[in-house]
Amino acid sequence: MKALEIAPLKDRKLAVLLVEKEYNEPFWIAEPPSTANSKMLHSLFKPSIAFTKILTNLIKKVAPDFATEELGMRSQTEFYRDNILAQMFQKNGVPFFPVDIDGNAKMYLETSINKKKDLRDNVIKALAKLSNKTSEEAPTEREYLVAYGQCLQAELYEQEQEANSSIRENWIVMGILDHAREIDAKKEIKGLHICSPEHMEGIRKLLDSIDIQVETLRLSKKIVSTHVETPHSDELADLLESMQIQVKPVIRKASGDAPHLLFYLDTDAKASPFDICMAYDAGYNAVIPYENVTPQDGKRIVQDAIFSRGPKAVKHTCFFVGGKKAEKAEEVFEAVKDAMFPPFKTSIIIDPGGAYTTAAAMVAKAEAALPSQKLGDLKDKTCAVLGTGAVGQIAAVLLAKLGCNVMIASLNPKRTDGKEYAKNLARLLASRYGVEVEGIFAPTGT
Repeated sequence: MKALEIAPLKDRKLAVLLVEKEYNEPFWIAEPPSTANSKMLHSLFKPSIAFTKILTNLIKKVAPDFATEELGMRSQTEFYRDNILAQMFQKNGVPFFPVDIDGNAKMYLETSINKKKDLRDNVIKALAKLSNKTSEEAPTEREYLVAYGQCLQAELYEQEQEANSSIRENWIVMGILDHAREIDAKKEIKGLHICSPEHMEGIRKLLDSIDIQVETLRLSKKIVSTHVETPHSDELADLLESMQIQVKPVIRKASGDAPHLLFYLDTDAKASPFDICMAYDAGYNAVIPYENVTPQDGKRIVQDAIFSRGPKAVKHTCFFVGGKKAEKAEEVFEAVKDAMFPPFKTSIIIDPGGAYTTAAAMVAKAEAALPSQKLGDLKDKTCAVLGTGAVGQIAAVLLAKLGCNVMIASLNPKRTDGKEYAKNLARLLASRYGVEVEGIFAPTGT
């Protein structure tokens, strides 16, 4: 199988004009179920006369060194023989090539997707058999089957989306670059790629990521008719006589990435301005604070946010859980995590009162200091953590996970149940984080 590798051209410049076609070129990894009209629908996937005329004028103006188009579900023979664009490029003396995912790679993906489809279909069949039974007879089995089927369907959706978008777009871009490399004796190369609307943004970003100069041209298509209402079938001839199709090229500035949003979920009564300022300084386009957030609030906020952004823009969304009390913040964190599912999953940060970042910095400093004092590695060292607040607790957990023998000490002399408190804290850290630490009471002087 051909290796997928996107690399910039060496010592040469490539400029690519992306021209949006009037339809999405039919493509699928695993064959969809056929319908009575599926063959007739394929007749709609043809470039219009107006589009061809625009391309002809564009070729004369731009003078590309080569042109490409997605192969889709066509064979190489169909691409050249039955494609009016291939004839047009040949007439104008421009080399024209199909680009798309490699056949072996497509077959590999198809096998993987079909296996998962078979498994999902078996779950559906099992549920159909259970439907003949009463809900009291097999409630647990039915619940497990439904949950498993939902997971399989979500995985299928994500796998098919990835194959048809990011994976396929990478192969298309590699094909464009390969054909550019075949152009000899030119330092500056101009390419023209005819692109399905659904891939315009992905291919633009990929080309832009390797410093290829990219310009996009989209079409504005409008049907003008004297008919006010939708005609009946017997009026179709009259409609065709009265209509005009207006196709205009529109050069638009490529839209940037979706804005990076951070939703700040604070369990305290007032959101911390420190964390808000830090988020803006880190580069987020907007920070949206919520206060007095409970686990129930967190779930609602998260789902409202991720569904509104969609599977692609959700990756530019982040949830930050803060607040002075670590226990409350962790409850909200778990609710936020449980509210997500593929393909609506994104980053979550938790740092109650700065405790987690402070604790991590403490441990990192200690680890870095040991070699300079010729004390070896941090692992297997005995470490005393003085203080049982949020910072001390997380520092103790991190040290224990690194293999240290850890003691966490309560220093408050006013704590009347100090010994019991320290032991209970050690048990809490063991149950919550799966680490073994020793809790001791070491009151300091007043």
